[in-house]
Amino acid sequence: MKNKNFLFIILVFIIFLLVFFVIEFLPYNENKDIVTNYIQFSCRKDLGICEYDGKICFKNYLDTTYGKILYNPIYCDTNIELNSSCKKPKSCAIYFTGIGCPHCAKVDPYLFYRFIPNNELIVIEYEVYKSKDGAKTMDWYINNIRKDFKFAGIPQIYFNNDLTLIGDLPILQNLYSYFIQSDGICEINIIKKVIFNETQEAIDNDNIWFSGNPKIWYCDRVLIIKNNSIPSEEFIRAFFSEKLDIEYMKEKFS
Repeated sequence: MKNKNFLFIILVFIIFLLVFFVIEFLPYNENKDIVTNYIQFSCRKDLGICEYDGKICFKNYLDTTYGKILYNPIYCDTNIELNSSCKKPKSCAIYFTGIGCPHCAKVDPYLFYRFIPNNELIVIEYEVYKSKDGAKTMDWYINNIRKDFKFAGIPQIYFNNDLTLIGDLPILQNLYSYFIQSDGICEINIIKKVIFNETQEAIDNDNIWFSGNPKIWYCDRVLIIKNNSIPSEEFIRAFFSEKLDIEYMKEKFS
């Protein structure tokens, strides 16, 4: 009898420990999307470069015909919404970066957390370290637009051939100035076929094909393009509207 009582006490104690562990140590979140919907960027805490954890989280998302829209960005650790000011885009740029790149780790948090949410800028991001398609897109850009291998460095942001910044310090010190100068410039049309995969492009006669799989950032949202999808003009206009009409996007494109 005593053995049974002892085993019962042990069992109750184990159950208590399990309940305590679940409450204290396992993450609880009423909105699962906050945990699961994020975009990784370069952040080198190991080098003491950035304060963030290498990702930007989003409160909401919508799956559409052309890709996944993440919107309402928040700080991943506190779930507090980022401040943003959405206005009609003035210009657009292409940004090449690499996850793990220490120089990109200085630019990425500034660009994604501060600059894009509060300036009228569309940014087409290509990640070139972990994405083969992104790396091929950068090769195509170097060979077909710049035609100069010295533009192979990252981080790099391109408004047009006269307004291109390479390296962490040049970008951090001059991004706003270049953005102001680029008012009305949208050289993305030059590589529109690559961005939206309207046609397949070859590199140096090699049979290498790519789509690029870019992320398109604007204000408080980002679109992760699906493979081989070509966003319609109607979709693009809706995505770049000052206020994202989710009900309209659901009705038309989800």
